[in-house]
Amino acid sequence: MRAEIERLANVSTLDVLDGPGDPTGCARVVIDGADVLIPLAGVLDPDAERDRLGGRLAAIETDAARHRAKLANQGFMAKAPPEIVDKERRRLAALEDEAAALRAQLDELA
Repeated sequence: MRAEIERLANVSTLDVLDGPGDPTGCARVVIDGADVLIPLAGVLDPDAERDRLGGRLAAIETDAARHRAKLANQGFMAKAPPEIVDKERRRLAALEDEAAALRAQLDELA
């Protein structure tokens, strides 16, 4: 399906690798267990993208710290209904997952 993918993605070449490719300078998308690497040279300013990702990571870490503090508060844990505590735990887990993904993206931009 090389021709169809090239046409739909509006790219001139599509390289299919058997093993992992070098993600440096690429955007990564995982689809059904396959890594799709999109070279960003000339398309994306790496410094601006690092700044954007760093800002988003800082905001997420601040939000995660707030949720951690709430879950560490014995008064909150004693008084809050179990569904609220569970909601806080799920939100913290989601924030931690997003932070890990952003860190990985930042590492790949380095």
